[in-house]
Amino acid sequence: MPSELEDIERVLFAIHIARTPAKIRDVLLDRNALHTQIGNVDSDTAARIRDEAAEFATSVGVISADNSRFPVQLVRRGKAIVPALFYRGELGLLDTPMVAVSGSRKVSDRGAAAATRLGEIVAQSGQTLVSGNARGVDTLATTAASSRGGSTVLVLPEGITHFRPDEENPDIGMSDSTGLVLSQFSPHQPWSVHTAMGRNRVICGLAGTVVVVEAGESGGSLAAGREALKLGRHLVTLTYGDHTPEGNQILISEGASPIASPDALREALLPPSDDEPEQARLL
Repeated sequence: MPSELEDIERVLFAIHIARTPAKIRDVLLDRNALHTQIGNVDSDTAARIRDEAAEFATSVGVISADNSRFPVQLVRRGKAIVPALFYRGELGLLDTPMVAVSGSRKVSDRGAAAATRLGEIVAQSGQTLVSGNARGVDTLATTAASSRGGSTVLVLPEGITHFRPDEENPDIGMSDSTGLVLSQFSPHQPWSVHTAMGRNRVICGLAGTVVVVEAGESGGSLAAGREALKLGRHLVTLTYGDHTPEGNQILISEGASPIASPDALREALLPPSDDEPEQARLL
């Protein structure tokens, strides 16, 4: 069985050789061809890649499309939707039931309260909360889940070397079994609108249910909701009476389930429980 270092080397070489995600995936799936192509890489570049892999291996792991631990949720029509996932934290969380959250960075007071409640409900259910590690809704829901002892998965819109847990998510325990950080991108890939949109497939793909807290008439949260529907996930969109955002209304018209209260949200996400009913509205 290849070592973690060997796996990282293979993926880094595949990224260098193939460049695009689909080609990287195909190269990784043909080990003999990849071995031959690695032999054609000039010695200075090969040495740099191996040094970089050795440095990453001290704190970062990788699961590629040909790895038995690659999440089956991210395989569609027999093909992995991303070639590999770099990770930090507890990989076993990929085997747990997951709920994804998406919403505005510039969240309203109503949306902020709902995002916090959502994080608490997911944690209390024993499920894992998946988010895109953005400001606003993502951070509020993730912090709430973590504060209740819940597990969280962060899907980065950039390479994993850009993640700073102490600065960005101090409440997520990366040293124990409650946190996992994932990136589908080359380790040093910077943030861009393209990468932010691109991670939606992983966020929605991992989860059985996707909850949109607040979405505008365009942008990432609306795109995430549509991606969830495209992937066949259960899409839940929160409503706030006359204050329901336009993007939420669009998603409901396209097939999302509208949810207006904590009770309804809990019922949509969890099996029946003996918890005392909560009559308050989300806002």
